[in-house]
Amino acid sequence: MTLAKEQKMRPGGRAQQYLDHYLQGSGTPMPFSVRTLLNEDPGVRGCIFREVNASIMTAEVRKQGSVGLTGSVAVKQFYFQNIDWQYATGALNVQWQCMGEEVRNGTRVLLVDVWCQNLYRWHPGAGRATDCVHRAAVNLQAPQPEMRLVLQPVHVPGAPSYAQSWFRTETTNYQKAKDFLMVAPRERILVPRTSGKAMS
Repeated sequence: MTLAKEQKMRPGGRAQQYLDHYLQGSGTPMPFSVRTLLNEDPGVRGCIFREVNASIMTAEVRKQGSVGLTGSVAVKQFYFQNIDWQYATGALNVQWQCMGEEVRNGTRVLLVDVWCQNLYRWHPGAGRATDCVHRAAVNLQAPQPEMRLVLQPVHVPGAPSYAQSWFRTETTNYQKAKDFLMVAPRERILVPRTSGKAMS
């Protein structure tokens, strides 16, 4: 886990913070902002904007109003372009509700509330190249003491060189890790209205 954190995560980034929180084992919820995620990750932003627009257009074809319409967007990991966010949260299910529509600076926008609640957890056995990391992370929820022999040089007068050392035992006790909820409270975003045109 230390190697994964040091080699694959941005120093001081969100992914490192979430992993540290998991390893500390308190299990307390971690807040985050869907709006911040959308501002920092164009791939996730495009995914959510497309899904919201598609749902609004489907409702309108059925002669339903858009105000009050709700939905959920499954944001898979391949949508992420910001690796720090991807490693921090993994896949997300973002809830949304359309609160209205208006024109801003000559552009039609949807007023949409977004929020999210997902469990921070690991997935061993999912066939990923990083399966060993996932297994290590889950094992730390019920850690076993790690015992190892350490060669310790000593000086015994008159003893042959092969007898000038012995082994001692060292034990490392690991803290229990624990899953926790990642919670993004409801907040308002502006979604450009595409009027049936594909988002770029």
